[in-house]
Amino acid sequence: AGVLMVGVIPRWIYKAAVRTLQLVLAAALFPVLRGCYLRVRHFGMTALASFGIRIEPSRRNTVPGLSPKSTVVRGRNQATRRPTLAATTGSQGADGPSQLFVLIHGLGGTPDDLRCLERNLTQRGGTDVLVHKPACNTLVRSFDGVPNGARRVADEIRAVVAEHRASLRRISLVGNSLGGIYARYAAALLFDEDSKTIAGLEPTTFLTTASPHLGVGPFGYLGMFPSPLQTVGAALIGESCSQLMLRDGRGNQRPLLAKMADPMNGKEGARGSGGGSGARDEADGLPFVDALASFERRCAYANAVNDFLVAFETASIDPDATRTMRKKRSREASNPASANIIDAGGFGAAAGPTGSFPFPFTGAPRIADERDHIPTDPASHERSLSGSGSDAGDGLALQRKMAAGLQTLSWHHVDVEFPGYLPLAHNKICALQRDPVMEFLFKDGEFIVEHQAEYLLTWVREQ
Repeated sequence: AGVLMVGVIPRWIYKAAVRTLQLVLAAALFPVLRGCYLRVRHFGMTALASFGIRIEPSRRNTVPGLSPKSTVVRGRNQATRRPTLAATTGSQGADGPSQLFVLIHGLGGTPDDLRCLERNLTQRGGTDVLVHKPACNTLVRSFDGVPNGARRVADEIRAVVAEHRASLRRISLVGNSLGGIYARYAAALLFDEDSKTIAGLEPTTFLTTASPHLGVGPFGYLGMFPSPLQTVGAALIGESCSQLMLRDGRGNQRPLLAKMADPMNGKEGARGSGGGSGARDEADGLPFVDALASFERRCAYANAVNDFLVAFETASIDPDATRTMRKKRSREASNPASANIIDAGGFGAAAGPTGSFPFPFTGAPRIADERDHIPTDPASHERSLSGSGSDAGDGLALQRKMAAGLQTLSWHHVDVEFPGYLPLAHNKICALQRDPVMEFLFKDGEFIVEHQAEYLLTWVREQ
């Protein structure tokens, strides 16, 4: 029938119908192929087990209240180099782990996305470390809005803390992509304003990797799509995407991410959080910035190039980040000794032969810059709210206000570059390793993940 219709309907409609049919067939075959893969994998692991070869111990958790695929793993014993099961008898005692790391994956992800970081933390951190990877927002469950996902994460954190209450003292949150936004919202839900604690624990480090702190609409590759198309696409994909694209403000309500970046949000008598009708939601009453401020340190890793989903500007909390990086490269081209580059081969690697950074399509993965942001005067945020200096004629007035709010806090920034012809940096910055194929594609990011682990563990070792 399709062949007969070629001469009747326009060719582009015919091609679109064929593509749609291909997608439907692929979606129908995927569960079948995945089932076959799981059966073959189970058969292989059973065969190896019969010879006494065990690939990896079961990672099923036994903590009440957690999703079935959530994991809670204690760091390795440095003497035996073996992992300690976090839910075994005695691990909840006073001699148990004192530092909790919560690793939160992003949109459409799984806990295995952060397996590389978990492995580094448990191998390097010792038995004082407990790593929790929530699985409450896996795959399609991450599309129902940031508040819903963050509540599930907060519930899992409460369950883990309750199980290890006798030993846990400190907590660090790590979010990849959308997971960074989940972490900020969950921190506000768990924040106690009187004791300045998160879930009853001392907040130590808040770290994000390629998280869209300023939204994703106008930046990078997504910025090339017309605004109406972004609105329609966000509405079709789900509430989480509408919030990331800042398309969720209804009436006089501000977008969720704008509320989350406002230092005055959640404070008594604060400026208009709600809508024109006086309606308020949960986010209007949460102290997002105060919860972030309770952490000893805040760190943002950002891809300077080749991130298709989360552009450099939003991940580094700076609407002018690309322009700033361009000026920095120009200065280093004239003064090669000032280049501060770390590549996969080690620290202090030399710049290109001319003293400048290599062209983005070539070269080794590297940390292009590492710097500390000094907190700005909160009055500058108030000036941005009044419109003074908030719009440079580029349509980023809202993003500049959000950045001004978050920049009232200190941040450690790490700018990463993954040169190449394909925009795969978003998955490389976390060395995504769901399966052997992805592990091969994104293994370039392993040295960045090692850098993240060292940053997270530095504070623990100092204590």
